[in-house]
Amino acid sequence: MPFSSALYYPHFTPSVENLRGMLLFYDDVRLMVPEEDQWHVRQREHVSEILEVSGRNQQDPLVNFIAPEPHIARWSHRYQNGRGSPTIEDQAFERLVRKHSQRTKRMRSLRNLEFETGYWGSRVLRDTPQQMELLNKLSTRKTNRWRYISAQKVSEELLEELTENRVALPAKYAWHPEYDQPIEVQPVLMVEEIVDFIVSRLARDVSFENDLFSLTFSGSSYLDHVYKSDQRRQERNSIFLSFAVPTLIPKNVGSLRIGDYLEIREMYSPLRKEIGSFAGQLVEANFLDDGLQQKKFLSRLDGAVRQVQSSLEQQEKLIAKSRIHNTTKLVLGVGGSIVGAGIGGILGNLYGAAAGSVLGHFLNGVTDKYSSAVHSDQDGFLRNTAMMHAAVEQRLNNSVPTNSNTWL
Repeated sequence: MPFSSALYYPHFTPSVENLRGMLLFYDDVRLMVPEEDQWHVRQREHVSEILEVSGRNQQDPLVNFIAPEPHIARWSHRYQNGRGSPTIEDQAFERLVRKHSQRTKRMRSLRNLEFETGYWGSRVLRDTPQQMELLNKLSTRKTNRWRYISAQKVSEELLEELTENRVALPAKYAWHPEYDQPIEVQPVLMVEEIVDFIVSRLARDVSFENDLFSLTFSGSSYLDHVYKSDQRRQERNSIFLSFAVPTLIPKNVGSLRIGDYLEIREMYSPLRKEIGSFAGQLVEANFLDDGLQQKKFLSRLDGAVRQVQSSLEQQEKLIAKSRIHNTTKLVLGVGGSIVGAGIGGILGNLYGAAAGSVLGHFLNGVTDKYSSAVHSDQDGFLRNTAMMHAAVEQRLNNSVPTNSNTWL
């Protein structure tokens, strides 16, 4: 089962490494970006280069956008006319707000705030020197952290409630920490744990409504608010891949020239078709679909990801050992050979193309040694991933790296 599309969260865009890495394993990536910010996100260098090339060669672009505004009401329905009984999730959110509000309401700096009307008619903090300094101090705290979130990811009713509880501060601008200039109009500075809750639930609802697989590189802080013991198999596979995909992404893929990257991505096509089966097998093999409580699920999830990482490292060592006499040619196979001349062209300068059968025989003879370590590697998924890592490494050795230090 292929995982054709991925919804990335929590930020507007992933880093160049993560965006390219996701596109190796998914047909396209969807970004949650408010409509008014989508044009600016399209102009970011690592996004625009993907859109430009994929727009020329494909009917559907590799990067697409989903506006979060229409989806906000799905999880914040309890604020609309009091309809419906509070769910367990509603109650958990109320406890979370109450916990932080009890602390923030005791902060003297948050007691006598001055507000004014913002650009869209909602109230924002007046940008006095004292209040600008307050925003700066809160946004750079190391403990009890605060973080900016787009106002379009929060309903007006909810934002008003959170502001009254002093766990959210709507501002006029978010400022770039290095260049001292505004980067977003009318964002909301909010207690970080509450941001995690809101963005996680929004991502889950958007992915459910659009039949997508949500993916984050930010770890278990988001999973804490997404996991449910009665989740569908598809959702558990998606959670597993949020932790496994960073392990599968080749190092320095963001440094490839765009043309080299797209050639490599084409060779990943069979792996994109198999990643769903790969995830499903590991979820089943590690009993991650047994209605576990969250703590036990996280423990087993951690073990499964460590298992993948260990097996992948073993496969990479195996491939490194096979670079014998510069006469090996890598032959990849998910149920057979999937790459012929293309991979040979990339690796040819290092390995040569004279003795493909040498490596094929070598790999087939010893892979069984490692197959029991990862049940889902019966079809060679991790072996092929390791080979593609070698292909990326070789292409980097033969090219001039690009400057991929794009600030997000």
